[in-house]
Amino acid sequence: MTTAPDPRSDASRPSTNAPRSRPDAVRARTDASGRIILGPTVLAHWRPAASMGLPLLAVPLSTMVAAFAPGIRTLSWELSAHLPFWAAQLIEFAAAWAVTWAVTALLALAVLALTNPHARFAPASGTVSLRPGPFARGQRVPLEQILRIDADPRRQGSTDIWYRPADAAAEPARITVPFSGWDDASFDGIRALAATASVGPVPGPRAQEMAALLRASRTRDNRAMARSLGMGWRPEWQDPSAFEAALDDARRSAGRTTGRGADRTARREPRG
Repeated sequence: MTTAPDPRSDASRPSTNAPRSRPDAVRARTDASGRIILGPTVLAHWRPAASMGLPLLAVPLSTMVAAFAPGIRTLSWELSAHLPFWAAQLIEFAAAWAVTWAVTALLALAVLALTNPHARFAPASGTVSLRPGPFARGQRVPLEQILRIDADPRRQGSTDIWYRPADAAAEPARITVPFSGWDDASFDGIRALAATASVGPVPGPRAQEMAALLRASRTRDNRAMARSLGMGWRPEWQDPSAFEAALDDARRSAGRTTGRGADRTARREPRG
């Protein structure tokens, strides 16, 4: 597996009607035949679990392994004759943990190898292919039939590649690439396809797209809050700091109004 860099910059992109070259900072993975990998590879999908999640999972499981694995128990007995008890127990636990982690990591790798989708874009032939698993029947779509690419940079997100079937009367179909934003290289494969297909705006780097999603989500939340408070939305409130300042002013104004109303009510109450 190699990396396919691209020196072209986003600033030099032509219009959407003209062929585009791949955008800047693209570091998409390629396979041995030069096809661009869409989404994560098996190893890229497996590596975070093997390095972070499974080591933690192996800690509670290692106690059971140490209790029922004859080889580890024998090792502990032999070491206890030459080492302090605590040292023998520590070595026993470390050996059980290593065995547990290795077995669970290999099992996870086998499961991913059987379930991880095989999505590829071949620039030389101009085709996109997707096979849900190693034994499943795949789809192959020529580049000229692609209509739209809905890129999703989120880690658990899926990118939909809409295309026109061979039957012109049929409805548009789609290829779904799961975990398209698993890491930067996974999303860069989608970017390279979008730049070559020329069917819409080419998404930026994953970090840039994620920042835009977060801003849009925050704006939606601010709109809902403004609506609940009876505040008409203003264009300048797209800036979160400007909205926070306006929200503070509205809260202070509501507090002053409530205070004056309470004072008037107190004056109207008869004195005993």
